[in-house]
Amino acid sequence: MKRIVLVAVLLIAAANAYALETMLSKARDITLPSLQYREATIGAILEDIRTKSVELDAEGLGINFVITLDNDLLNKQLTMTLNNPTIERALKLIAAVAPVYFQYEPSAVLVKNLSVNADTTEK
Repeated sequence: MKRIVLVAVLLIAAANAYALETMLSKARDITLPSLQYREATIGAILEDIRTKSVELDAEGLGINFVITLDNDLLNKQLTMTLNNPTIERALKLIAAVAPVYFQYEPSAVLVKNLSVNADTTEK
């Protein structure tokens, strides 16, 4: 009985690790067309990236975002031009100019306020 439980736990852990790697792989593999934003809010930029990711994903699923930013940060305006970036690169550039970080989870990318306690290694 203990072996069955152990095998089940290992299978669940492996599935979660695969899903996490799959989401990160999508962010690394999907190359977006050139992006140009002029005084666009972070919320609008993320929605545009999400929409384009669905169109460009071979599976048609794209990248989902779970956004927990406060309204001031969600409505922060950015101006940026990116030539054919991967989704991962686009998110890293957003994080470089705004106090946000992106955490890859099995089924979505969490978008959080960067705080003193945040683990910034997952930008």
